[in-house]
Amino acid sequence: MGITLADPALRDATLSPALAAARADWFRAIPEVCVERARLVTRFHVEQGLLGRATISPLDKARCHRFVLGERTPIVRHERACARGPEPFSVVDRSPFAGATTSKWKGVPLYPELLALTLWPELWTLSARARNPFAIRAADADELDGAIFPRWIRDTILERTRATLYAEGERASGQRHHAPALELLEHLVFFLASKPNTISHCIPDFQRVVRRGLRAVVDEAAERRAHADDAAKDEFYGALVEALEGVIT
Repeated sequence: MGITLADPALRDATLSPALAAARADWFRAIPEVCVERARLVTRFHVEQGLLGRATISPLDKARCHRFVLGERTPIVRHERACARGPEPFSVVDRSPFAGATTSKWKGVPLYPELLALTLWPELWTLSARARNPFAIRAADADELDGAIFPRWIRDTILERTRATLYAEGERASGQRHHAPALELLEHLVFFLASKPNTISHCIPDFQRVVRRGLRAVVDEAAERRAHADDAAKDEFYGALVEALEGVIT
């Protein structure tokens, strides 16, 4: 059928049986917390001594990406999903692409360095929320509570910012007080911040990757790094190599 701007709702369009089944599975499932990324990011920061630093370099961040991508559980197709209630249900993963963003079919990755710690008080009640419930295994909640989140209590982006602004205010006035730049944030009950959680409107150059392959892009970045004329360029191209090697792995 033809699609025109006169009918953007596509009222007369019908789904194929496979797509209709996939849609039904997707809306039956509830999001499921995946702790794999949080576990690996925490492990890397601990092993590399990055926690406690005021800042880390783009190269350190890229090496962390490479570590996470290299250590993740390899998944080709998911076979189960979670619905409301204790029992999972079987799904047929109909995606034409192998691989997955998380270890769960409708997975929720956690970013402990950013905003994940806001979930800490409700780890054991996420599945029972009337609105927007997230499935989470008891063992995963215990791991987040005991081994992952405590590592970040002073090292999230927010807490690092808070410490910096408080120190600046104390130096300026001689007394400790709330940082004006954080007052609004501290009064918010709910907010959305998509950019820090890697949800972006930037479109990667897929055409280059498909035509040339990731290895060629890595080699180009390595070549540019070899001829970099300042430290910032050297670090930038080094970070590109690290991150793309992680994608290849």
